[in-house]
Amino acid sequence: PLRSATRRAQAVGIPLRDTIRIIDKTRARAALGLTESPVIFCFGGSQGSAFLNSTCLRLAREIKEDFQIIHLTGKREYFQITQFYNTIEKTTFVRDFYYSMELLYSAADAVITRCGASTLAEIIYYKLPALLVPYPAAGAHQEANAAYFRKRGAAFMFTQENFSFDEFAEVLTQVLFNTQLRERLRENLSAMDIEVGIEKFYRAVCA
Repeated sequence: PLRSATRRAQAVGIPLRDTIRIIDKTRARAALGLTESPVIFCFGGSQGSAFLNSTCLRLAREIKEDFQIIHLTGKREYFQITQFYNTIEKTTFVRDFYYSMELLYSAADAVITRCGASTLAEIIYYKLPALLVPYPAAGAHQEANAAYFRKRGAAFMFTQENFSFDEFAEVLTQVLFNTQLRERLRENLSAMDIEVGIEKFYRAVCA
């Protein structure tokens, strides 16, 4: 029975939420109070990530080029982070949590995030250049996910254990302001694209 089931197995990808869709970038930015300057989207999952939060704050403070920040902080550090952003001259959209992720993805030029499977499926869907920092959990499954993207030239990978802020900031600057690099990353993400969504899962189960 197991052998028979294996012959019928299909790769269906990660089913994405029905609300996930691409919104016109100009309209998405206007809805968030952002302008046409480059936008990074930093988030570390629904609970936030202290490591990514501190990294994004340092990027905002030290990178002098004009860029904007969408930052989902998680509840624990939200107040302190909003206080910090009030002290610098960067256009930001900061929330502890946000339901309309399609708006945030559509407004962004690049993302800084962890490497869970659902997040990476959404990055493929939106063709967003990404700087990936795997969560250092037992089993290293996020590291394996990020390495898969790096091998295909679809994202940059940085480990938390051997993190170099200077290298990270340099790569982010290149991604934000080098159009050819962003297009190459998008092309490589397109090559990874598969049909996603719950419909394919339903068809496979009901076949």
